[in-house]
Amino acid sequence: MIRVLVAFLIGSMAMLTAQNTATITGNVINGTTGKKIKADWVVLVKSGQGLTTVQQLDNVSEYNFAGVEPNPSAPYLVRASYQGVVYTTNVMVTGAVTLNEDVKVYESSSKWGNISVRVPHLIVVREGNVLQIEETFEISNLGTTTFNQKDSKVPTFRFNAPIGAQIINVSTSVNRSMPISQNYFEFEDGYGVNLPLRPGMTQIQVAYTLDYQRGSAELTHQWYYDVTECNAFLLPVDLQITADGFTKIDDKQMEDNGFIIYAAKTIKAGTALKMQLAGGSVVDRHQDSKIEAKGNALQEAVWVILPMMLAVLLFGLYWGISKKTTQPVYHEKKGSNRDLKRQKEQLIQTLARLDDDFERSGTDKKTYEKKRIELKSQLHDVLTLINQH
Repeated sequence: MIRVLVAFLIGSMAMLTAQNTATITGNVINGTTGKKIKADWVVLVKSGQGLTTVQQLDNVSEYNFAGVEPNPSAPYLVRASYQGVVYTTNVMVTGAVTLNEDVKVYESSSKWGNISVRVPHLIVVREGNVLQIEETFEISNLGTTTFNQKDSKVPTFRFNAPIGAQIINVSTSVNRSMPISQNYFEFEDGYGVNLPLRPGMTQIQVAYTLDYQRGSAELTHQWYYDVTECNAFLLPVDLQITADGFTKIDDKQMEDNGFIIYAAKTIKAGTALKMQLAGGSVVDRHQDSKIEAKGNALQEAVWVILPMMLAVLLFGLYWGISKKTTQPVYHEKKGSNRDLKRQKEQLIQTLARLDDDFERSGTDKKTYEKKRIELKSQLHDVLTLINQH
């Protein structure tokens, strides 16, 4: 009798568990050919508090992940490996349902193909006798193959840094996901990264410093690709740049907030472009303690905003980044001047992406203008914290 009761309880618990879990099914689709194809492996990963592999299948062209616990706060990731490249589809599981989500993979090619490069942000900030520089490359793969090198010693993307520059960090993001640190290595007369350039958008951000003790510096860039545009944001406003092809962009509000903008169109591959920097007010280091009193609050605000942005991005809203920016709240706490600078740079990048999205997707003009005013207001608040002491 006891055995029967135990068996009944176990069976009931299993039925109850099954009723409260979801199932994720789908196919592995070759985005190059449009046909179903066998992947090396497909895994289901739970995100949220870290990443946890839930189930894995090897050498399959279709998958059925049963017993998936709902996770309304963050998506599950269906990841498939094909020809050594990993592709991901996000799936939100909010209840006990059956969801069908295919994961798309692509053939790999060592031919550059239908890929374009632009530099939406070349941010140059003078901090004492040092220039803090962050350069963002936006790589759009409009083709149906993933650009990847067979030889791991040959980079998939090359970049150059000025003589004497100290590279601080290189990070990458795919389709506007959260940036992650990326290994880089020296290659010929510059540097390179080995990151498969999948169809869609890939961003590579290079941060470095340059000595500025003499109050002038030369940024000589060797461009390895045709660059459709390059936008330079300079801080402070009296920091000047001289370079062939760069034109000053008049934006009074940005200048009132401490920035000056220069832009260049169509830089050809093989061009060695010299950018001469001069001037720029020196920040009084004796006031750092006053400025630092507000830094950590900004950092805390950023870490409130970033998870929200991440959630939007993981939902697959490609253009959502321009619509989900949240107004940060600033409090006086201990921090660093660099935190303020990073917050400025992030707002500048968000503002530039908003402009890009408006031009490309035809967002409602009133919505665009309203959001642009909000972003500039946030930027003004950050600059006020720096300049009021």
